[in-house]
Amino acid sequence: MEFPWCPVAAALAVAALAGCGPSRESILAALSSPEGSVRAQAINQLGLRGDEDDLPHLLAHLTDPDVLVRSSVAAALAHFDSKKSADALGELAADGVESVQVIAVRSLAKEKNARARQYLLLAYQRDGSAVRAAVAAGLEAAGASPALAVEAEAKALWDRFSTALVRGGAAERVAAAEELGRSGRPEAVDRLVPYLGADAHILAEAAARGLGASGLPAAREPLEAMLAEDDPDLATAGVSGLLALGMPAAAPALARAAVKGGQVGLAALDALAALPGQGAALCDATLSDDGDVAARAADLAAERGQACDVRPLVAKLGRAATAQQAALAALAALGQKPDAAEAARILALLRSGSPEVQPLAARAAGALGLADALPDLAKAQAAARGRLAFAQEHWVKQPLPARFAPGFAPKTDLDDKYREKVGLLMAKLQQQGVRVDDPGSGPVGPLFTDGAELDLALAAEAGLAIVRLNGPGAAAVAAALARDPSAEVRGIACEAAVALPPVEGWPLIKSLAEDSDSDVHLRMLGMVPRWAKGLPDGPAAGAAAPVNRRTVAAYLAGLLGNADDRDGPIIDDLGALGPSAATPAAVTDLREGLAQPGLAGESARALAALGTPDCRKALLDRLRLSPSAGLPEIVDAVASLKDADALPLVRPLLYHVRPGVRAAAARAVLALHDGAARPDLQALGSDYDAAVRKAAGATATVK
Repeated sequence: MEFPWCPVAAALAVAALAGCGPSRESILAALSSPEGSVRAQAINQLGLRGDEDDLPHLLAHLTDPDVLVRSSVAAALAHFDSKKSADALGELAADGVESVQVIAVRSLAKEKNARARQYLLLAYQRDGSAVRAAVAAGLEAAGASPALAVEAEAKALWDRFSTALVRGGAAERVAAAEELGRSGRPEAVDRLVPYLGADAHILAEAAARGLGASGLPAAREPLEAMLAEDDPDLATAGVSGLLALGMPAAAPALARAAVKGGQVGLAALDALAALPGQGAALCDATLSDDGDVAARAADLAAERGQACDVRPLVAKLGRAATAQQAALAALAALGQKPDAAEAARILALLRSGSPEVQPLAARAAGALGLADALPDLAKAQAAARGRLAFAQEHWVKQPLPARFAPGFAPKTDLDDKYREKVGLLMAKLQQQGVRVDDPGSGPVGPLFTDGAELDLALAAEAGLAIVRLNGPGAAAVAAALARDPSAEVRGIACEAAVALPPVEGWPLIKSLAEDSDSDVHLRMLGMVPRWAKGLPDGPAAGAAAPVNRRTVAAYLAGLLGNADDRDGPIIDDLGALGPSAATPAAVTDLREGLAQPGLAGESARALAALGTPDCRKALLDRLRLSPSAGLPEIVDAVASLKDADALPLVRPLLYHVRPGVRAAAARAVLALHDGAARPDLQALGSDYDAAVRKAAGATATVK
């Protein structure tokens, strides 16, 4: 053994080797040492003595600058059982270093007095997750239930948020409204409903979110009443609350709101689709005169394999242009092939419909497989291209200016499309001899006249239909769409690319997935999983397939790491491809994604979907670090893999400071059949957060 140079420390060490305790005088002298390790050793010796007369010397070091000393004090105080020692440990349980807090909590659990128990329950309400777990373990070791701490925290939180809702500042009231709802207590509904009519809309919206989070049946009717609000933000908040509530009884109200259309209608439609058994209601929503709602409802119905009666939609083709557009969008999305008479009505609109209707008629003809439409589609595309070419020829083709010329600057902010038109006007003025400052280098966009957008849409939609119907030169048509200068057209090209045979579509898919326009590349990436489902897992035996799921996975993995908005969707695509996508490069990229705050959740879900041993290892390695980012998703991912090795890592998370982590941990221990965690799950049955109680299997509402 190496002795410290310090004589006092040496004396302590010699006494320890000799098998006898050091004298009290030498211990007290060591407390004045400049070496923290020597002071800590002396404090340990005082703790072993357990003499009440030594307690003041320990208390003098509660704020010692050395964390080792404070840790030693926390451990030494476990040998005392008094009001003073409890007060001291209560102070150390609030230390700035979590390791000191944990030791203090363990010592508090060993004391038998009521004061120590109070400090123990108070410590559970602090932010440190390790401290909370130590409190629970300490209570259980002392023969008490961890539910004592859980219940005490629940009461404290309820009192705090109830007070903040009435007396707090604006931000505090908003937070309190949401948190009171999360409690799931019946009285939360009574407290929050009056705030749905608050003059401050931000508070009303928070109350709606809180009611949704409550999961209580009594919250449904007040939230349904919000759907009638004139303010779309308030009505949408009501929809969000109903979505969170998840009650099938809300379906009729959501269906009525969906058919009305607009921002609220689209939100209501998504909420409706999240409820089980709403196929018929989705079919009803396809009859909305809002084309976006009709098409979205048809998409959702088709995804669920719900067959809708298309006769009411076909009947709308004889009404005004707006109704025709909505009906055509829904028919195209449903993809249910019409009979000859219905097809004839669609073709008639393609030939002679209004300019607003013809693009949608072309889309419907392609989506519904109307091969007889090919001549009309080619004619419509050629005519639209001709009109666009004429407009372009009589307009300008030179670079746009970088800034507005004097007198042309707008007085208000303009959207991008209108700004482009203004820029084109300036370019034309420059061509006519009107001076424009600092011409820019960007290419002239595709908008040439006010009517050109419709021709652009018709040419693109007709091209897409030709590709879908495998018309003459389909591959060339799709390639032309993918090269178009218009981002809107390139977005349509994404649909054309996945309609081609894989060997022809794959090069276009890669090009569009790397498009400079975010809407285009995100749209393309969103289509890849469904398209790839039809591919073989890997090269066929004896022959190399031009494209398979492994080649798609390798390509997607190569796109990761560009620090742009593509990484999240790419990770989702990798997960959707399944185990065949678990290439070494993909697993490595997903492992790295676990460490990135914005990608941790997506990466965890993808690794679970791939499910290989390497994926399991990556998740467990990350879980051992107890990261802050994506922790609930990582726990859920590990649980989905049924890996019992995760139990020692998951069980301490049952008392994590974040409710979402506690809920995920509860789901995990139930999924992994951890019988030893039963007392902990019973304790979480008293948790403040309703979602945690539900995850723990609790059915009774906390009082």
